[in-house]
Amino acid sequence: MQMEKCSKAVQENLSDPISKIFEENMASLEDRGLDLIKKLPALNSVQKMLYRKRNKSIGARKLTFAKAKDVEVRKKI
Repeated sequence: MQMEKCSKAVQENLSDPISKIFEENMASLEDRGLDLIKKLPALNSVQKMLYRKRNKSIGARKLTFAKAKDVEVRKKI
C-alpha cells in the first residue's frame, strides 16, 4: 500500500528527487513502528522501478544521449 502511494507521488511530484519521496514514505512507516514488524525495502531495491514509473508518466523513452541532436524535449515537461 505504501509503495503504491510512493509510486504515485513519484509520478506527480516531478520536481522532488525520488530519494526524498521514498525516504518520506518510509519514514512514515518507521514512525508507526512497522519497520519492527516487517523489513522495509531499501531505496536501491526499488529505485529502478520508481524511475521507470516517473519516466513513463512524463513520456520519456530515453534519458541518456550520445549526441545533443538526439535529445527530445516533450511539451508535457
